[in-house]
Amino acid sequence: ETLGASLFRNNVKKIFGEERLKDAVFPEKVRFIIELFHGNIITTNIDRVIETAFEELKHIKIPALIPQIHSR
Repeated sequence: ETLGASLFRNNVKKIFGEERLKDAVFPEKVRFIIELFHGNIITTNIDRVIETAFEELKHIKIPALIPQIHSR
C-alpha cells in the first residue's frame, strides 16, 4: 500500500518522535555509547535516542546535521 508523504511523515513521527523519549530510562547500552564517544558521532538513526541521552545524562546538546521533518 502506498502512503502519501504527509501520512508517512506522521507515522514516522508517531513511532520515532521525541515525545516517545520523554522521561525515558536509558538502558546500559545507551549509557555506554555516550561514555565511549567524546567527539563526533555519525549514525543512521531515525530516532533521537543518542542525542537525547547526551542531553539528559551529560547535558551536552548534539546538533543534527540532517534536521527532522516537522509537519506543517
